[in-house]
Amino acid sequence: MEETTICRNCGREVPKTLYCIYCGAPLIGLEAEEGREEKEEIREQAERRMVIEGVEEAKTVAVRGDVEELMERLRDHYIWRLRLCGILCDGGVSEEVFKRLYDEYSTKIRELQGERERLSSRLREELEERRRRLEEARRQLEELNVRAAVGQIPMMEVEEKTPRLRREIEELEEETSRLEAELSRLRNIMSGVKPRELSNLEEIARRSIAALDRLVRGGRLNREMAERVREDLRETLRLLEGVVGDRRRREEELRMELSLLEARYKVGEITASELEERKRRIREELEKLWL
Repeated sequence: MEETTICRNCGREVPKTLYCIYCGAPLIGLEAEEGREEKEEIREQAERRMVIEGVEEAKTVAVRGDVEELMERLRDHYIWRLRLCGILCDGGVSEEVFKRLYDEYSTKIRELQGERERLSSRLREELEERRRRLEEARRQLEELNVRAAVGQIPMMEVEEKTPRLRREIEELEEETSRLEAELSRLRNIMSGVKPRELSNLEEIARRSIAALDRLVRGGRLNREMAERVREDLRETLRLLEGVVGDRRRREEELRMELSLLEARYKVGEITASELEERKRRIREELEKLWL
């Protein structure tokens, strides 16, 4: 069968010769031109894909930066407000200055909490959309293999489509993990604070709650303001307890183990050397617990 091509001048299908048999236009270089156009189209597609991926990556970095900045600001205002309560309990600030700063910090916390909720809502929507796409891509891959297994489509088609579907699944899994991590960060207000500092802040919160009635009786804080502060302190204490609770429970367990070791030694169950070795290990864990 004679090989043919399309004349670019008249648009007719003609034998592949030097010139078009209908209009006489040269056909030399046609294949090279077609090859160049195909390569150019592939290059443009790659560039468009790179631009899209670059935009998506920039959005990802922007969201991550937004989350970190937002949560740092929210955490700082919680800590500043809590420390202010501790200073009030120690008599280091007047009621007027306390109320002014307390209102400022509380207003900012409400604003940042609103931003946090809006960002969380947007990320949850994105996460649900990525999960839906991921489930669909996995279903398509499974369906493709089943169709090949029953003989509906050739294995060549499976081999052609599988790499694209696998890449899509991997990308969606990465995006899903990233979004889950961002949402987790948005839930943890005290992230980044060292355990020892968290323990100190918890102590300030407890001490401040216990001192409020005394401050009211002493005329250093009115009753209405004291109740407002009490409610805020309880909320902050719940945040702190959620972070330090496990460490606190582990500390209690280790101290109980120390007491049990002393009793075991006194009744002769363990030797003095065994007692000292076990106590050393427990004390090392206690020292690391709040680092």
